[in-house]
Amino acid sequence: ADAADGRIHAEAVPQSLARMKMRAAPPGFLRGILDVARFELRELRSQPGLYIFVPLILIQTVGTTLSAVGAFDTPLLFTSGTIAVSAMNTLTLLICLLTLFYTVESLRRERSTGLAAIYYTTPARTASILFGKTLANGVVGIAVVVATLLGAVIALIIQGRVGLDLKPFLVVWGLLLLPTILVWTSFVMLLFAATGNRYTTYGLALAALSLTGYLQMRGKMTWVGNWDLWSTVLWSDMGGLELNRTALFLNRVAILGLTVLFTALAVRLFARSDRDPALLIERFRPRSILRGAVRLAPFAVVPLVALVFLWIQVLQGFQGKAEEKRGKDYWKQNLATWKDAPLPAISHADVDLDLDPPRRSFTVRGAYDMKNRGERVIAQVPLTGGTHWEDVSWTMNDVEYKPENRSGLYVFTPPAPLAPGDSIRIGFRFHGRFPEGITKNGGGAKEFILPSGVVLTSFSPSFVPVPGFVEEIGVTKENRYEPRVYPDDFHEGITKAAFGMGAAFTTRVRITGPSAYTLNSVGTKTLDTVEGKRRTVVWESDHPVRFFNVVAGRWNVKTGAGTAVYFHPSHTYNIEEMSGGLDAARRWYSEWFLPFPWQELKISEFPGIAFYAQGFPTNISFSEGIGFLTKSDPKTNTAFLVTAHESAHQWWGNILMPGEGPGGEILAEGMSHFSTALLMEQVKGERARIEFCKRIEERYGDSRQVDSERPLVKIDGSRSGDETVTYDKGGWVFWMLLTRMGREATLAGLKEFISRYQGGPDFPVLQDFVATMRPFAPDSLGYDDFVNQWFFQVVVPEYRLSGQKRVELDGGRWEAHVRIENRGTGRMPVEIAAVLGERYEKDGQASPGYRESRAAATLGAGEAADVVIPCEFKPEKIIADPDARVLQLRRKAAVAGL
Repeated sequence: ADAADGRIHAEAVPQSLARMKMRAAPPGFLRGILDVARFELRELRSQPGLYIFVPLILIQTVGTTLSAVGAFDTPLLFTSGTIAVSAMNTLTLLICLLTLFYTVESLRRERSTGLAAIYYTTPARTASILFGKTLANGVVGIAVVVATLLGAVIALIIQGRVGLDLKPFLVVWGLLLLPTILVWTSFVMLLFAATGNRYTTYGLALAALSLTGYLQMRGKMTWVGNWDLWSTVLWSDMGGLELNRTALFLNRVAILGLTVLFTALAVRLFARSDRDPALLIERFRPRSILRGAVRLAPFAVVPLVALVFLWIQVLQGFQGKAEEKRGKDYWKQNLATWKDAPLPAISHADVDLDLDPPRRSFTVRGAYDMKNRGERVIAQVPLTGGTHWEDVSWTMNDVEYKPENRSGLYVFTPPAPLAPGDSIRIGFRFHGRFPEGITKNGGGAKEFILPSGVVLTSFSPSFVPVPGFVEEIGVTKENRYEPRVYPDDFHEGITKAAFGMGAAFTTRVRITGPSAYTLNSVGTKTLDTVEGKRRTVVWESDHPVRFFNVVAGRWNVKTGAGTAVYFHPSHTYNIEEMSGGLDAARRWYSEWFLPFPWQELKISEFPGIAFYAQGFPTNISFSEGIGFLTKSDPKTNTAFLVTAHESAHQWWGNILMPGEGPGGEILAEGMSHFSTALLMEQVKGERARIEFCKRIEERYGDSRQVDSERPLVKIDGSRSGDETVTYDKGGWVFWMLLTRMGREATLAGLKEFISRYQGGPDFPVLQDFVATMRPFAPDSLGYDDFVNQWFFQVVVPEYRLSGQKRVELDGGRWEAHVRIENRGTGRMPVEIAAVLGERYEKDGQASPGYRESRAAATLGAGEAADVVIPCEFKPEKIIADPDARVLQLRRKAAVAGL
């Protein structure tokens, strides 16, 4: 009101009220919602925050998605499904914060403008007002989602490899994310209705978000409380959301039910006029509370029933409390007795597996022929079974037998103890669903039977018994103990195998499944028949193996020279490169290390329920997110890279099994990286090898734990920085050793090393490798110096080009002057190149205009040298170690312009 003339100016009234058509009678419920929502949207349209935060959210969400990396930090191709899932956490958090602000401000707008007395006396119903405001504020979240979708479309267009598919966005952002926005908005509305205070509402809402985040980080969250689905959803192009579909359905039903309940509570508590203290006291009387609870009870039925069912599913699932207790009982009852008990080794495995992927179930029967290959008498034979097995029956030497069941460890006692050389045959039969139930709080599973694909391995009792006691089962934070401390001479004498029992055996795996599926295992396929809608295949090992797996899917296949790649029909992006890498690996690794002893080498793709690759003999299993969805180009060759690494495990991990103890795993993973570098140079050229070496060098420099890094011979995987040392530094050290010894001498030594240790029973670690390679070194003193530095100490050079860098013309020739110093550790010969132009074109070919001249220096820690490089041209810059032959830190700083 104007103080001078008492008139009411129209501009003082918000547009939402000025344009509202007042009715004598209350408008219909839905009509009222639409009216309020329409007026609220007009107000929102004038808010500057919307135009600031939506672009910021878009940039953050899409930027996070596009920077995703996979195995060995290789960039990933993003598909519609992977974009939708990877953006979900960021979208959820930012939309919740944005709608928190807009919801609170819209609920208090009438009181802040002084128009509450007019607005709340209109005939519009309270429910219509609140629903309308919720709907309008929900549009803010939808606007953010739509903007992000537009960004995803643009990203897919720029990527130019994968087409747009709207289904994943509709499922993930529509069916899963939208209920989160609705329940959050209704919860904020309830807080404001209950408190009537802006800042109290902000405080309680942020406290709820913080509590949710705390429970997530502490691992205390389950599907029951995970209203925002934080880090729970895994998308597979091969099968969508199969693993946790039931959990997602119950969770979203509960959340939508809570949305209705919170809204009903807010309608009941929302005050359209100042509260009368007497009426407020009346509301808190038991009778009033009970009456209100009875009225609201119908709204609580749906979320309560859904949450109870979900809680039961979590408890009974394969990560629930019941399963955790079974694992602890197994561990507690058997650790002391069976941890280091002698075992007979499998000599032959005969398995008959019937798969039903649509029902996630299997039936298996089979037998292990086992032989005592040790020097001790074995009185009892333990086998670890699965908790998901049903109707388990056993035979011993083809006679029905009931072993002692020690919480899942089945103990067989033969009539007479097994003397060295004696054998026993143990048969088994059971069925089950795998995995049984849902996860605890989202995520995936390493092994599974799903309609989109099957992955089963002999590492765990997923579909076959595991000989002996499996120490990892039942270990949690409460009973985890410190890793073993190995003495320096632990490798002397007989060293056990790092994985499994070490002894190789033959296999016959018969698999039956739907006719549309390809059913793969290790060895050679000797039978493939279809009867009706069922397919039966038989795989027999044409050379002994130490492990076996079963991988099944509805695939296409790309065959090569004794190789095959089985892939999902839509994942054609890298098939040529992967197939070429597989062919090259089989050919060159056979020539360099030892001939490939099996008939065929194949890769089998499985859904991205898990993110790993495993190099089982002849049957390498690849998650769709590794290799198949790797972003590759002629410079990085990343699809070739991951294929080469995993193929190398046929030699480093299968033909040669490393020993248990520090330095053992480096002979598998570090050697596979070294083999990849060799293969890169052989097939893709020196530039590709240099790029690969630089990639893993940078990864090592970024990931190493400087204060706790140990020498290679002490690395056992127990510390956080061990992984990059095992893979990246290990691969580099083997490459530098080749440079020091020479190619012929190194490859001859590697052949001798594999030949000597491939059969066991003594399995090697790094000390054995060092001893085997020494006789092949042309310079034994230089070899010893290198080994002492890189295997038994922690050294890494760091080169810097310092001083006054200049170019001078002397007698018709140019001279480049530079001072090089080693600010790191270790002593290595390093080349310094003065160059003109770029060495390689964009397509990887050598540049015809490139010229270089080189000199060399050998620098210890803290040492420096002045280097003069004569040139037939005027150089532009100086580069230390241009061929990437010396592992170093901060390589980019070892380049100087002139």
